[in-house]
Amino acid sequence: MSNITIKEISKQLKIDEDIIRFGLAERYPNSYDSIKEIPLSEYEVIAESLKLAAVSGVKQLAGNVQQSEAIALNTNSDLPTEVKQQLVSGVVNSLSDFYGSYHLSISEISQALAYVSAQKVVSDFTTIHSETVRHGLETYLDDFSNQASEAAQLIMAVDAKDFLAERGINPQGEKKSIAQQKAKTTATAIFSGSSGVFMENLVQNH
Repeated sequence: MSNITIKEISKQLKIDEDIIRFGLAERYPNSYDSIKEIPLSEYEVIAESLKLAAVSGVKQLAGNVQQSEAIALNTNSDLPTEVKQQLVSGVVNSLSDFYGSYHLSISEISQALAYVSAQKVVSDFTTIHSETVRHGLETYLDDFSNQASEAAQLIMAVDAKDFLAERGINPQGEKKSIAQQKAKTTATAIFSGSSGVFMENLVQNH
């Protein structure tokens, strides 16, 4: 998942940036006052903590450490439990310190959680699409390499003079020599140490 800026978090939740930053103090003790962005997975934990605070009451959460820890364990995020606990504890402490200077809107918080959920879907789709395309390209290159190798083997096995004679062509002098030389050079290149470069050129021109 991608990141989200502190400024955008403040805008979505309609909560002052300072409250958000102080809520990150336990997670980022050395940079909470200057950090620019955080992962969406961490934002999800923050939003879920705010939602519970809006429903249960900040003071009740602040006085109940076990309930705060339960929030961390029950969040949908796949973050490590320790990280979730740091975020939940930080949010509760920040809300307690700034009590009375903000308004927790269930509507805004729910929209924030919906935003995170939508971003998850986009991220999963992008990952699946990318892996599918990469797998398809690898399969194509493998097939093309096998076909080129088979073609090279045929070139090495066929004498240029006999090949042309079977088709009623009687090459003369230099023309025959050039045709034969090019065929042999092409086949040799595929089986030599420079085959990787040759294959790369074939793929680019294909």
